[in-house]
Amino acid sequence: MRNSAITKNMAEREPSVNVIYTREHHIGDKSSTSSEEDIAMLRDIYLSVKEFITCDDYDEKLQTELSAVQPEFMNVLETSERDLMRKDCSIIVTGETSAGKSSLINQIIGRKEKVLVCKNLPATARICRIRNSEVLAIKAYTKDEQLKKEEQAEDIKYLKSLVKKWTDMGKYTKDMEDIYFVDVFLPVPMLKGNVIMVDTPGIGETKDLDEILMDFLPHAVSFIFIINAGNAGGINEDRILKILRTIVENRDKMPCFDPGEAIFLTNKWDSIENGQESDEDEEDSISQTWTSIKDKLEKCWPSVQPEKIFRISLKEVAKGVKSIFTDDYVRFEAVLRKTIDNNQDKRVDFYFRFIQQFAKNAEQGTLARLKALERSEEEQKELILRNNEKIKKIQSNCKEARVELEVIKHQTVSELAAALYDYLHSDRGKDDIINPSDRTSITSISYRNIDDEVHQRLQRGISSWCKGNAAKTMIDKAELELKRHVGRIESEIQIVEQEIIGIDFGYNVGFNRAAAITMGIGLALLPISIGFTLVFAVISFIFSLLATAEQCRARAFEVYNGCISNISKQSLHDSFNKSFGEEFDKIVIHFFEETFPKQLDSFLKRNQMLMDEHKGIKKKQNAFMRLKEKIERIEGQIKDFGEKRELKDRQINQPMNLANNAQQSQTKL
Repeated sequence: MRNSAITKNMAEREPSVNVIYTREHHIGDKSSTSSEEDIAMLRDIYLSVKEFITCDDYDEKLQTELSAVQPEFMNVLETSERDLMRKDCSIIVTGETSAGKSSLINQIIGRKEKVLVCKNLPATARICRIRNSEVLAIKAYTKDEQLKKEEQAEDIKYLKSLVKKWTDMGKYTKDMEDIYFVDVFLPVPMLKGNVIMVDTPGIGETKDLDEILMDFLPHAVSFIFIINAGNAGGINEDRILKILRTIVENRDKMPCFDPGEAIFLTNKWDSIENGQESDEDEEDSISQTWTSIKDKLEKCWPSVQPEKIFRISLKEVAKGVKSIFTDDYVRFEAVLRKTIDNNQDKRVDFYFRFIQQFAKNAEQGTLARLKALERSEEEQKELILRNNEKIKKIQSNCKEARVELEVIKHQTVSELAAALYDYLHSDRGKDDIINPSDRTSITSISYRNIDDEVHQRLQRGISSWCKGNAAKTMIDKAELELKRHVGRIESEIQIVEQEIIGIDFGYNVGFNRAAAITMGIGLALLPISIGFTLVFAVISFIFSLLATAEQCRARAFEVYNGCISNISKQSLHDSFNKSFGEEFDKIVIHFFEETFPKQLDSFLKRNQMLMDEHKGIKKKQNAFMRLKEKIERIEGQIKDFGEKRELKDRQINQPMNLANNAQQSQTKL
């Protein structure tokens, strides 16, 4: 019944981004409208469920049963509805101080007159939120969203002065001390519906960045980290790692955000020079910086996708210059639009799944009593006793599964540690790491730089192995076992449910839950922290200039062997236990110590009530029939919404499938 669903002539762009927007503007509108319609339909379901659980017929006993499986159910429902309707979907822009955050937002806004303050010193000490609006205005709020100041602007120039007044650190007055948010309203084609763009203080400007990120990341549709490529590689690894840790620890609060979809913009490439006269040398400098940045990102943000790392020059984009950096900016815009659309759908799906499960929990008490009306008191008693025995058996099965999964976790961690250890000590592993196919041969590296280069390549090699097929195979095996146990328990629970309420909802929640389990995040998100000692030597500068290729190779292997001699199987075991193991435990605890036990306890309480009130149920038959009508309405709404989402998915996937089929046919020809 329910079913869960740059352009070639840069100079022609008057604001530089508008040509791109105009080309696909109508498509974006359709997507946004569709999303808004979906949210409106979802809210209708929320309202129907709220009406159901607050009506007079939904008595205290039904509320008690719902509380057992969903504590504080009304607060939970209203909070979820409020998040659905009021939470902004944010495009978060953050990065090092003066890397170009405000410049980027000005470019996306697409006007010659820059709206946000752009300075070499820290400019933004408040959070600036850009909202799409036909009316130019600014609103200033306290941290708890109390409106302190509101003013409209006649034109962009005056709006800019207002933004400067309320965000420029050099312009603060006493009456601005408690201002936390500054909302800027102006036409921005990319920002439709409730999508906003958030310009955060630069990393290092405030100690509250983690808190700021957690205010917005849960409903973020895109996360853009901008890096100053001209600043010695531009990456403060510790700070990125801190952001990543915040995300990892709060994954359950982020229905839309996927760290693998984070966008990294490396800016100011026009400023990179190496002091050499030839163009070739300058290109080498750019290539070296690019390689260094990618290496650092792979190390501190392992789930980064290469196609989501961009080389841009916002200065060249603003001037309409044609270059590889402006070309990449165009590619960035396209990726950003696609990410926004995709993640809007994720958000809708998240709230649909929530209200599905909530409605199911809320309806069960009524459905169980309606079914009891069909049985005699003796039949009802016998059924409940049998049902209770099955529930106790499932509780026992949950405990057994918990023990078995703990063994599987330890086996997988040990297998990962042993396999990586063997790889690092193998000739193949040594060759792969010291001379990877996408890197300059180690014999071409200056002898005095060999030690540091081997260190970097070893770290990169370990990261690559953790993302490779060998590790994936072992993790997939553990995932499969976890899914099997979750699916089995959920199936048993559904049988118990159906026995009492007499209705098969026609969809398998357990399968969906199990299918959603992803263990790879344990490795993809948490960098393997392995300590090893570098083998350094005092190297004569003259010798480093005269060293042969063979001497460079020998030195590289000497350093490599020295490093891995300090990596024990136990250190690898500990590292995998902190990444994969912790994530595995988190999921196991969610199901086998929280969700399932709570659900089973609620069944026992419901059965006891059914046992005690059989005669009272008959007296309330009319009330339960009225509740049944409300349930049928809710189920109809959920069914219609699910079918709408499935149709949308088919419409999206059909062109892709046709394109794939055409490509396959062309390949055969």
